[in-house]
Amino acid sequence: MRELSAYSFVVLMCLSRKLFGWHKTSDRISKNQICKITGLSKNQVQKSIQELEEHGLIVKHQQKNEYGNQPNTYSLDIEKPIDDMYDDQNLGGGRSQYDPGVGHNMTQGVGHNMTPQKKRNTKEILTKEKKESTRDPEDFETFGDLGLVKLMAKEFKDLLRYMTEQERKDRILDLELAIQKIGEKEFNKKYKSHYATILSWKRLEDKKTQKRTETPQKSIIDKNTSIAKDIQSKLKKTAFKAKFEVFLDRIEIIDGPYQPFVLKLSENGFEEQLLNRLMKMNVQLT
Repeated sequence: MRELSAYSFVVLMCLSRKLFGWHKTSDRISKNQICKITGLSKNQVQKSIQELEEHGLIVKHQQKNEYGNQPNTYSLDIEKPIDDMYDDQNLGGGRSQYDPGVGHNMTQGVGHNMTPQKKRNTKEILTKEKKESTRDPEDFETFGDLGLVKLMAKEFKDLLRYMTEQERKDRILDLELAIQKIGEKEFNKKYKSHYATILSWKRLEDKKTQKRTETPQKSIIDKNTSIAKDIQSKLKKTAFKAKFEVFLDRIEIIDGPYQPFVLKLSENGFEEQLLNRLMKMNVQLT
């Protein structure tokens, strides 16, 4: 404590909490996370990290993958002295004066966040684009062939709740092409959240697909409804002794001297089936 500035000691306690508190030897932590936990500015956090490195208290491992720079991984570079009670004991095997502490395994416990995260549904995402745009760039990872698509690790994973892995890959590439076409600055000015944009575009495309699927059947129903109403009008001019009803999805012939008859409006050959039925009832249409 006497060797560190107040800010550096606070950052050291934050890293200790993120590591010891989760029984980890290392963790990937963004400066934005440290700022939220400590209440310090990014500049203060950066200076504190440099001071801790100079004192040999932490090890910073810079992360980079195929999509570019990622939040750094930190570990504590600490050695624990052997207690005096062991000095006079025969420990065997030439036990060293120090036990290794925390800070030398860079592969464990990556990616946990100390602050519990609320699960967000699609509606919340689409209504919080302005808030999302203020998040620290270090919270995001880059995706796509050129790394133009920016998503948080959780957002990238959550996309699989709404689409397949191949769809996710295709939609990221589609989004990157759109960014290239418009220009990254202009695109990000209009679309604040890439995650929300992908989900919004998928929703619109799904609606178009559904409409294309439903249109042929709707056309058949509309046509058969018109035929049914025309026949219904003609039957009123005859001595037809049954109730002929036209509903949204079917016609019914009931309450007469005939067997009840129901025919769906979506049936192919609707008119032919209906006229054949009326012929069996000895109905003559004019």
